[in-house]
Amino acid sequence: MDDLNIEITKSLFEVFVDLTEISESISTFQKQILELLENKKHFPDLNSIINKTYTYENFLEDTKNLGHEIKNTIINFYAEFKKDLFSKYNIEDLENFIKENFGFLFSLENFKILRKYPQNRFKKILYEDNSIYTGQFSNNNYNKVIREGFGYFELFPSKDIYLGIFENDNFLKGIFIKNSNNFYIGNFTPADARFYKFYGMTISLSSKKLNISFGSIDIKNKTSRGDFFLIEDDKLEYFSGTLINDEKSCEAGFLISSLNTNSTNIDDLTYTIIKGEFLNDIPNKNFEILKPEFHVTCIETEANTNKPLKGLVKFAKINRGVFNGEAEFEDYSFFPSNKGNLLYENNTFYTGEFCSGKRNGNGVYLAFKSESKYLITDGNFQEDQLTIGKIYNDYFKFSEDKNKNKESNSEKVGIERFIFDGNFENNQFKTGTMHYENGDKYVGEFFDNKRYGGGTYFYTSGSYYKGEWRKNMKHGKGKYYDKNNNIFVQGVWENNKIDNLFHAKEE
Repeated sequence: MDDLNIEITKSLFEVFVDLTEISESISTFQKQILELLENKKHFPDLNSIINKTYTYENFLEDTKNLGHEIKNTIINFYAEFKKDLFSKYNIEDLENFIKENFGFLFSLENFKILRKYPQNRFKKILYEDNSIYTGQFSNNNYNKVIREGFGYFELFPSKDIYLGIFENDNFLKGIFIKNSNNFYIGNFTPADARFYKFYGMTISLSSKKLNISFGSIDIKNKTSRGDFFLIEDDKLEYFSGTLINDEKSCEAGFLISSLNTNSTNIDDLTYTIIKGEFLNDIPNKNFEILKPEFHVTCIETEANTNKPLKGLVKFAKINRGVFNGEAEFEDYSFFPSNKGNLLYENNTFYTGEFCSGKRNGNGVYLAFKSESKYLITDGNFQEDQLTIGKIYNDYFKFSEDKNKNKESNSEKVGIERFIFDGNFENNQFKTGTMHYENGDKYVGEFFDNKRYGGGTYFYTSGSYYKGEWRKNMKHGKGKYYDKNNNIFVQGVWENNKIDNLFHAKEE
């Protein structure tokens, strides 16, 4: 083997240990996934719901599209990653692949040839423990022969192999093969006579699994930092962070676990993305679960377990709709708790306080009565039901009965707008004040959402009726006052009539 062949082999070696391209593709992959997850639209507010600029159907469509983008990114990266890595390093038979490419260092015949070229300063060194070094060398200040330059070192009795660049008898750059199935490709920093710190790529092969990592390793302290891959059949697990004793343990980790990565149907792919703190291989304390159909952040876990207790939720699909706010967990299922927003499947909307998954506390609830009409309730809720507060209505039909005698336009069928401020029972008016669109006002009791019992009706003219009601009509004892608070009519009413002689005056 001449000088030219040696230089060509060295050039191939430099290409072999150059990890720049693969590292950049990994960094791009993680950035793309995070950008996709963080590119969600802002959760809708009350105005956007009223104006229907965002609906539950929009959420389903956005979620589906975002899910497809993430799945495409994972599948495309997985395919390219395997293609680039396997073609460059021939993973299935990596040790023989290395020997074939740099075989001149493994061949006794080539070694004999190399000795004919003293300018190359190649030498075979046999150590007392029967370890063997073949390659370039020099003499130190004590005239001792040391490894210096490009060479191959086989450690006995472990048969561990070092192939690459040596300096001052230390291995600095190249390939370290341990137990014939663990490969370290990159740069080494001697820490002491036995242990090294390493930066580069590691490959660990077994019959069913392939573990690959990019980053730094403190071999003595069994700590690794960087990007880690587990490839097993059609499963891909990617983790960015720190491993201690081969377990995920760090304050800031990023995990993608996906199945069916080899499937031709993108809908077959399933995945989980977790970001945050890990301890002993499991998420710990505060972490995030990131998916298009739910995004749970700042998850707090039970002490010494990874069982989640509570967290913050963004765009989370739950049984009744999509939720944004604070949540509690029951096992691994979460439900609204404390404050948040809930867009229901029928596009009704609630913003306010929750407890155990139900509207509980102060809040605002919107429901559409028709395509363009809506009702807003604002007040205090208990067990999903409004107990005290206000209702703002764009349309409310009191009765199908078209009575001939009405005291004002507000009492006609099909009242356009009203505001109710008061108490509720079973989601119906109980006692309170009803403000009508024409300016009339009623203060009193209700039943079945109608004026029923004792109450006072104030007309815009200044006159008012104070007495008993039934089904929105004056019924029972009552008094009719003019605007100067003088009694105009008093007596017993029956269905808005007082008797055959006197009737409540039309306003």
